[in-house]
Amino acid sequence: MGMIAYIYTAEANYSAGGTTSRHTRCCVVNVEGPFNPSDDLPGMMLVMGPGKYPIVVDAVQDPAGNWVQRTEKDLCGPMYGGQICDASDSRWNRAVRRMIFDRMTADGLLSDRLDRAHSDYLPVPSSVPIHDRFETWEQYDRLTR
Repeated sequence: MGMIAYIYTAEANYSAGGTTSRHTRCCVVNVEGPFNPSDDLPGMMLVMGPGKYPIVVDAVQDPAGNWVQRTEKDLCGPMYGGQICDASDSRWNRAVRRMIFDRMTADGLLSDRLDRAHSDYLPVPSSVPIHDRFETWEQYDRLTR
């Protein structure tokens, strides 16, 4: 079960056919909520990105029925395609802030005396980049050089 979040995009969508090119909402499966993914509400996950900031990625179910991050063998990604994810529910804001709080504490940027309950008061944005773009390595090399 998860939370419904909204997908915001500019005029152009650069996800290369990713989830955000077909949907305006998603179900973030690892944030507390009463909803389940469906054909119209794809499963996505809130994870820590490579830049040590939360991102949202596609989620799939493994053979045991657990939600895991989607990967594509022999493709580069997931990468940012220009869309962001956000929700108006306080559980979403709390999940994003706690993820940032945990990272800042682990990196020694916050005092150990600041307990986890105070993470709700960190002044951080709740909009999170969506990484749903996959490319071949040839495309990646051509487009990034």
